[in-house]
Amino acid sequence: MEDKRKDNGGHSTKAQRPDDKRLLTKTQLQDVYESLNPYLPEALQQLGKAIKGGEKWAIELWFKYYYSLPKQTIDNNLQVTDFNLKDILKFDKS
Repeated sequence: MEDKRKDNGGHSTKAQRPDDKRLLTKTQLQDVYESLNPYLPEALQQLGKAIKGGEKWAIELWFKYYYSLPKQTIDNNLQVTDFNLKDILKFDKS
């Protein structure tokens, strides 16, 4: 009997949406950025108005991009003391 696991298929690990920027070439992505360039002055003006108006989302956005977010690190060092497996697993002798 032959092993049939190779015919199982499986899920794709990457998104297959047409609007996913990972599927665009660098040239296509650059073209998208350049097409948005004319809107930059208006976008910055509107952001400035929102900041002056006290909009929380605008202030937060400005700080995140101007000062950049701090690098997030996770301390994954775990120290275990006085660990005895026999105390956790107790078997009945019946």
